[in-house]
Amino acid sequence: MTRTEFTALLDSELGLDYGPDDLDRPFDQLGDWDSVNLLHLVTVLERQGARKFDVVELLSAKSLADVHALAY
Repeated sequence: MTRTEFTALLDSELGLDYGPDDLDRPFDQLGDWDSVNLLHLVTVLERQGARKFDVVELLSAKSLADVHALAY
């Protein structure tokens, strides 16, 4: 999944209008981001065929780019 496809998924599944450049921003600098969004995103990604997430790796993610890299 490309970064553009990933941001489209964020919009369609979570209602978050982020662009590809936002993926590198730390979570605390993203408007409308919270931990519930992370859980929802992981559920969506796993449902769509991404690899299963290791909890320790996931909790070490600092940005959506990190989550994207873990998934694919």
